[in-house]
Amino acid sequence: MACIPPRPHLENLIRRAARLAGSLDGELRVVTVRTAERSDEEKAQLTSYADLTAQLGGEFVTLRDPDPANAIATYAREILATEILLSRGREGGHWSRGTLRRLVWTLTDVDIHILARRRSDDRPAAIRGTAPQPRRLSAPRR
Repeated sequence: MACIPPRPHLENLIRRAARLAGSLDGELRVVTVRTAERSDEEKAQLTSYADLTAQLGGEFVTLRDPDPANAIATYAREILATEILLSRGREGGHWSRGTLRRLVWTLTDVDIHILARRRSDDRPAAIRGTAPQPRRLSAPRR
């Protein structure tokens, strides 16, 4: 299951969720939570994500709830989700820390993947590529 906000550049998140669902012999579900009215631009973005989801053989679902964590957790339990993919934006993204924390604590039997985003254009980070270099925590020995 992938959870997406009405923001651009999340096609890779949907494709990654489709690959994961395929590798687990599961079903692709892409979910968005509507907490308020959406702009025409946001509606168009979600329509393109719904089309991509359908092309990949999945189901696109809009949940309506003022509490995104509750909506996602309830739906995940209903469909017996075992994996959830979310994307984090540059400034914390669409999902607040509280929402992410509640999902992790509530869905203890679900693997929750929070995918990194590139800093320059807010697109999902490459799925394959070089691993990030570890940061040095102390001064080098002499």
